[in-house]
Amino acid sequence: MSFGFGGLNTNSKIKGNNNLQKDYILVNNFNKNFDYYLFLLEGFPRNQKDVDKIKSKIDEAGYKSYIIASATTAIYKDEEVSQKTEYIKSSQSGWKSLLTFEDKHVKAIMSFGISLYAINKGTDLLVDCFYDSKMNKPYYYLGHGFIGNYDTFIFPVDGIDKLYPKEWKKGQPVRPDDVTTNFRTRFFYEQLTNMLGPKELPDDMRDYKIVVAEGQDDTSDILLKCTGAKVLAWDSETSSLKWYLKESKMGCITISIDGETGYYIPADYIFKSRKNRKLFCDMCYSCNTMVGANIKFDLHYLMKQMPEFNLNKVKHIDDVGQLSHAINSDRTKGLKPLTFFYTPFGGYDDELDVYKKQLKITNYLKIPHPVLSKYATIDAIVTHRIFFALTKHMQWIDEHFPNEKPIDWNISKWYNDFMVPAYTKFIKMEHTGMCIDYDYLLSVRQRLLKRIPEITKKLADIWGVPTTFKFNSTLELGKQIEKMGWPCVERSAAGNYATSDACIQEWKRQNQPGIKELIQLRELNSFLGTFIGMPSDTGNQEDATGWEQFVTYHPEDNSYRIHQSYLIMGTETFRCIGKDPNLQNVPVHSKLASEINRCITVPTAPHYKIEFDSGDIVEGGELDTIKVWRDDKEVVVHLNEVTEDDDYVIGSFVKYKNNREDCFPQETGKDFDDLMNKLYDYVPTDHEQFYPKEAN
Repeated sequence: MSFGFGGLNTNSKIKGNNNLQKDYILVNNFNKNFDYYLFLLEGFPRNQKDVDKIKSKIDEAGYKSYIIASATTAIYKDEEVSQKTEYIKSSQSGWKSLLTFEDKHVKAIMSFGISLYAINKGTDLLVDCFYDSKMNKPYYYLGHGFIGNYDTFIFPVDGIDKLYPKEWKKGQPVRPDDVTTNFRTRFFYEQLTNMLGPKELPDDMRDYKIVVAEGQDDTSDILLKCTGAKVLAWDSETSSLKWYLKESKMGCITISIDGETGYYIPADYIFKSRKNRKLFCDMCYSCNTMVGANIKFDLHYLMKQMPEFNLNKVKHIDDVGQLSHAINSDRTKGLKPLTFFYTPFGGYDDELDVYKKQLKITNYLKIPHPVLSKYATIDAIVTHRIFFALTKHMQWIDEHFPNEKPIDWNISKWYNDFMVPAYTKFIKMEHTGMCIDYDYLLSVRQRLLKRIPEITKKLADIWGVPTTFKFNSTLELGKQIEKMGWPCVERSAAGNYATSDACIQEWKRQNQPGIKELIQLRELNSFLGTFIGMPSDTGNQEDATGWEQFVTYHPEDNSYRIHQSYLIMGTETFRCIGKDPNLQNVPVHSKLASEINRCITVPTAPHYKIEFDSGDIVEGGELDTIKVWRDDKEVVVHLNEVTEDDDYVIGSFVKYKNNREDCFPQETGKDFDDLMNKLYDYVPTDHEQFYPKEAN
C-alpha cells in the first residue's frame, strides 16, 4: 500500500539501523530469540529511579526482549509543556528507527503519555480512550503507508508522572519511601499483561481501490452500479462548515458499497445533470441503509443543492459516530479516531494535511481533484468498514454483557429504536432552522446600544471613575471594588477580588452603591454579546458576534433563520445539546429575556388564519406563489399546488399582501420606547431571577 501527493510519498520502508544514537535508548534489553517489544516514553524521565520502576515491572511481567526509548530528546516535565503537540514535533528523537531492530520487527509498542502523539502524528487519540478494557480493546493496530510503516499494535498508557506522581497534591511531595498507585498505575500493569496476550487484527485488512469519475456519463455508470446496495457509505468535501450559507458548496461526493472500492465524483457531474440528480436520488432511496460519519452534515448540503431529494424516502440512516457513542459514550467518536480503532488505515489523511499546510489552503474546494481524490475517497471506504466493525462489536457486547432488564433491552435496541429515529428527526429540524424576526432583532440591538452607554455613565459617576473604565474586565473590576472598600466575598487564584455571580449576589444583598447599575450593565452586555450580537466589521459573517454570526437569509421564502447544530444524544448521559448557537440557553426568567424570545418567530405557513377580537377574520397563504420547474420550464404556482416532484426556483417566492395593514401591531414610536426603558430600569429583589446563570 502506498500513498502520495506530488513530491510527497509514503511508499518507503523503515529499515533497521544498528548504528543507533544512544541518547534516546534508555534501556536496551533486546534479544533476537524472542518477540521484541518497544516501550516509548514521552521524554527522558526526571531521574533514573523512574526508569528503574518501569523496567522492574516489565521484567516482572515476563518480557524477554525489549527496548525502552524516549520519543523526544529532552527531559520531560508535564507541568512545563503547554503545547504538547508542538513539543513532540520540535524535539522528536530518532525512535522510529527502532521499529525494526537488527532485522526484527517490533511485536507491539507501549506508548507512555503524549508519546502517543509522536506515533499518530496528532491528537486524534488520547490515553483515556483505552481505559475501558472490558468492552473495548485496550489497543489498536496501526498499518503502513500513511504516517509510517508500523504494522504493529499500540498499547497506550499514561505518562510516568501520572503513573508515579511526585506529589499527593500541589505543594505536598510524596515521601521517598512512599509507594503511590492509582487507577492509571493499575491500568499500566494491566496493559503489560494485555500486550503479551492475544491480539486481534482489524476485521477487514484488504487493500483499497479508488475510482475517479471522468465525466457525467461515467458518473451515471457509477450511480447505477451503486443502486440497490445493502450498505451505501458516502461522504463529501465542502467549502465551509456552514452549509446554509449561499456561497457554501459541495466539491465532491465519495461512495463505497463494499468497503474496498471507493468512487470519487466531482459534485458538478451530479448537480449539473438532471439525469444524474435523479440517479443519485434513486441510489439513496434503494439502499437498505445509508451510512456516514456525521452524515447529517452531508445531507444538509445535499438537500440544499438538490431540493428534490426527499429524506423521507431513505429507508434507514446510520451514523458511525452515533453508533460508537451508543457503545461507549466516553470514547472520542470522530471518523479519524474510529479509523484508528477499527481499521489499519489510521492517519490516512496526514499527507493531505501536509499538502494543505505547505500551500496554505483552507478551502477543500481549492485542492485539485487528482490530489483530493486520494484522501477524500478513503473517507467513504473506512466509513463502510467501521460500520460493520461497530455493528459486530455492538452485537458482541449485547451477547456477553446482558443487563438486568428484559433480554431485548440492549445496546442494539437503544441504538436502532431510539437513537436512529431521533437522528433523522433532528436532521429535518436543523435543516428547517429557527425563524428569526430580523427587523425586531435590529430594533432590540439599537435599544441595547442606546442603553449601555447611559448605564455606563451612571455607574461611572457613582464610582467616580471615567466612562472608559473596563467594567467588563474581572481583574479591573475586582481591583476597583477592593479600592472602594467593599467587603471581600471571595478571592481569585491570583489573589484579587473575585467578581462571580455569587459575589455580585452578596454585594447586592449588602446594597452596595452602584450594584444595581453593575447588574444592569452586565446583563445588557451579555444580551448584546451572547444573543443579539453585532455584525462583522470585516464583512465576514464568521467575525460577527452572538446570533448575528448565524442568522441566514433565505430568498426562497424571504425569511431569516438560524440553523442550530445538535449533538443528538451526544452527551455522556445521552442528552441532546445544541451549538452554533446554543438556543437551549436562552434566558426565560429575566424581564429583558422577553426581548430575546420575541426575536424568535414562526415560518410562513402555506395557509393561515388570523381572528381579531372584533370578530374579523383574515386568511392568507393560498395566494402566495413560487416558481417551480415543470417539463424543463419555469412555472408560477400557488404554494398549495406544489408537489414533491417540483424543483423550486431559488428566490422566486412571493408573499401575497392583503389590504389589512393593521393586522400586526407596529412596535415603534415613543410609547414603545418608554415601555422598554421601564423594563431596563426594573430590578427585581431576587438577583437570580434578574441575572440568570445562562445569560452570564
